[in-house]
Amino acid sequence: MKTNLTVYFEDPFWVGVFERIDEGKYSVCKVTFGAEPTDNEVWAFVENITAIWCSAPPLQPKSGRRRIIQNAGSARQKSYCQIPVSEQKRSRRFKNSGKP
Repeated sequence: MKTNLTVYFEDPFWVGVFERIDEGKYSVCKVTFGAEPTDNEVWAFVENITAIWCSAPPLQPKSGRRRIIQNAGSARQKSYCQIPVSEQKRSRRFKNSGKP
C-alpha cells in the first residue's frame, strides 16, 4: 500500500488530499481544514482516515449514494408546483384513513 498526503492553500482554506494505492486501486479523500492546520490536526486526520479505510468494507456506488440520501433525510426541495399537490395528497390520505 502506498499513501500520499498533500496539504495546500486553496484560497481561502487549507485543503488536504490523501491518496492511496492498494492492490492497483486508487482512492482519494479530500478534507478542508479551514485555518492552517497544526501538525497534530494533520496527524489526527491521517490516523482517522487510515482507520476508516482499513476497517470499512468498500461501498458500492449505488448503495453508498442511497445511504447518503437516507441520512440526509428529505433534503430535496420541492418546486413551487409540487407543494400544493403534496398537500392535497396528504389531506386525502388523512381523510381516507379517518385520522385528523
